[in-house]
This record gives sequence, C-alpha cells and structure tokens, in this order.
Amino acid sequence: MQPRGLLAAYIPITLLTLLIPALHLYQHLHSTRTRSQRVSTALYTVGVLCVFAQNLTDIATLHDEIRIRAALPSLFADLAMLAPKYLQRLIATGLVYYTALWCFKGAFLSFFWYLFVTRRPDTKAWSGTRVAVTAAAAYTGASYVTVVFAYTLGCRPFAANWSADLSVLVACSVMFSVPYNTAGFALDVSTDIFIVMIPLVLISRLQLRTRAEWVALLFVFTIGIVSPVAATVRYVSIRRIIQEPQVDFQVLRVLNLFSSVEYWTALVAFALPSFRAVLGRVWRRRRKGRKRSADESETMGGGEGGSGRGRGRAVRLSYISMPDEEAVTVPLPTA
Repeated sequence: MQPRGLLAAYIPITLLTLLIPALHLYQHLHSTRTRSQRVSTALYTVGVLCVFAQNLTDIATLHDEIRIRAALPSLFADLAMLAPKYLQRLIATGLVYYTALWCFKGAFLSFFWYLFVTRRPDTKAWSGTRVAVTAAAAYTGASYVTVVFAYTLGCRPFAANWSADLSVLVACSVMFSVPYNTAGFALDVSTDIFIVMIPLVLISRLQLRTRAEWVALLFVFTIGIVSPVAATVRYVSIRRIIQEPQVDFQVLRVLNLFSSVEYWTALVAFALPSFRAVLGRVWRRRRKGRKRSADESETMGGGEGGSGRGRGRAVRLSYISMPDEEAVTVPLPTA
C-alpha cells in the first residue's frame, strides 16, 4: 500500500469520524438519559476525539512521506522518516491509540450497565449481572492503567524513545519491545472477550423493547469478531518490524491500517443504533409533513368561483401533537 493511496483513504475516513459521532450526540441531546448513558456517551466522545487526532497526525505524516520520497532516494527517505519528529509522532499516536480503544471499551461497559443493571428488576435471575459488569469494568480499567504505565515508564529517559541513535532506540523504546507488545496484545484481546461474554451469557434473559437495542447488541458481537482479528494482524506486523534488521515502511503502513480498523469498528458499532434512530425520526417527520399538507389541501380552499360571501370560506385547523414520537397528529376544526 503506497502513501498516496493510504492518504486518499484517510481523508474521507476522517470526515466520517466526525459525521457518525455527531449523529450519536444529536440523538443523545434529544433523548432522556440515565447517568450510565451519559458516562457512556462521554467516554465515546473522548475516544472519538482521540481517533480524530490520530487521523490528523497520520495524514500529516503521510503528506510528509510523499514529499520526502519524491525528493530523496529510497534509502535516504527511510532514514529521513526515522527523524526524531516522526518518532515523537509515533510514540504519541501509540498512546492515543490505547486511550481511544479503552474509551470505547468503557463506553460499551457503561451501556451494558444501563441495559443489564439499570433497566433490569432486582431479582435472583439478575443478581450476578451487577457483579459481572463491575468485574469487567475493573479489569478493563486496570488493564488500561497497566498498558499506559508500561508505555510511559518502560524506557528511561523517556526521550530515548525518539533518540537519533538507532541502537539506543531499539534497545530502550517500548515500540521495539516484544514482551511489552505481547502483554498489550493479550490485555487488548482478553478485555474484548470479557466484554463480549457479558451479553452472550445474558442474552437469553433479555426482553429488549426496540429494534435499535437488538442492532446495538448485534454489533457488539461484531466487535468481538473484528476487533481481535485486527489486533492480531497488528501484533504480527509489530513482530515483523521488530525482527527485521531494517524498518519496513510497508509493514508499518499495514500496522497503522489495522490499528484504524480496530477502533473504527468500535466507533461505528457504538453509534449505529443512534444513526438508525435519527434517520427514522427524520423519515417519520417527513411522512407527517406530507400527510399534514394533504389534509390541509383537502379541507382548506374556496367554493365555486373563489369569491362571494358565505362561499369558499376557509376552515382553520389547529393541531395537537402527542408527546410520543410515534403519535399521530390529530386535526381539530375551529370556527
């Protein structure tokens, strides 16, 4: 995959990174939310901002790489792309990647708390649900703290992560550490499995009220399939970069691509039920508007010739709209 093609793909993806969460936030602002749902939306928003920042950084790096490779031979271009400025970006995007991914995990757990705890009756059948969701949240939070502490404290001094001396960089940086990347991969996949197991165990007890909730649950299962696969490809790419004597920038681009796939699956899956709800609301409003126009055209108008007293007198209508979104508009004739 060449830099130009990857850059062309990143631009629409970045725009969608703003559009899809905007629809979710619109739905959030126009509906009553519990505390767990507000926490879920807040974590999701932080994750989206991290994804957007990483996309902008990747676009800037790809733009620089295209310019550098057009001006320098291949070997010198590779050395230029290992300059401290680009290594600093790589370290920063790694931290942003973990933050975005774990924010999405936390958003799903908060959604599960609302779905399986807040809305469920306090019966024996659901007595273990609170414990399961709490344990998953504790494990996910502890894994994030572990990953971030190892990432920031694994190389001392921290500036050695972008050292111009490649021997120091390879010996110290967590980016080139097999144990760190293996542990990060294991924590990432295990948290995904832990999160997905909650609805799998409890799905037989659910009595979901809307199709949107079933869509949300279905895409949670999609996360359970796509996210570990993308994480596995990413881990294999990191191992190849570490084991090769020379940095393969093609493998590095594959690494960035599957990092994007991993958190993009979570970003879309979490927002898609809101996306459907917004479209359904717009569609219902358009249908109501067309029906109202048709009713007015039938009841309002003139008689023969359109003039004269007592003939062609228009009848004014006032409308009462029910508070429910599904309510039908009721016309009331007045004098």
